[in-house]
Amino acid sequence: MKWARNGVVALVVNGEAIPMVHIRIKDAGFTDLYIISMGVDKMFIRSLSDYDVLKTMEEAYEFFNHFLCNYV
Repeated sequence: MKWARNGVVALVVNGEAIPMVHIRIKDAGFTDLYIISMGVDKMFIRSLSDYDVLKTMEEAYEFFNHFLCNYV
């Protein structure tokens, strides 16, 4: 339960493929984010360290909004 609470579920927009989104996130320097596919347009994002994923995504809002929405 604690493990899941440290992550964020987000929807992929514009029909982007999750593997491509993963590559874009890594290429942008977010190397400690772990991404798990939850289907065609949904992904679970978790930090490999103790960083708050939601805070990280909010600080880089413009970057993540190009291909993700509805962070929960």
